[in-house]
Amino acid sequence: MRREALEQVGGAVARERLRDATEAFDLAQQQEREYEADYEAWKLLLDQMKAADAAQASNLGAALAPDIAARFQALTERRYETVQLTASLATEGVVVAGAVRASDRMSG
Repeated sequence: MRREALEQVGGAVARERLRDATEAFDLAQQQEREYEADYEAWKLLLDQMKAADAAQASNLGAALAPDIAARFQALTERRYETVQLTASLATEGVVVAGAVRASDRMSG
């Protein structure tokens, strides 16, 4: 009788531990899903901010390029037709006789 009582108590303890472990596992899975959702939200925000920054830089480059080209012509005393710029205002080359040439070929 005592042995049966001990087995019943041991079984109850094991069931309780199993229930606790199952609850802890379920909670960990829920937290993991929440972390993944947060990560995806932050990643989406970062991607959107990068896209907006690139668009803004491109728009700024397009707006400033004509003024930069005009100043370039003045500085070079119109030896070159214009300077070819990228949307981020990097120099692609200079235009000489209607053709784009590498900027490292410019005379000093």
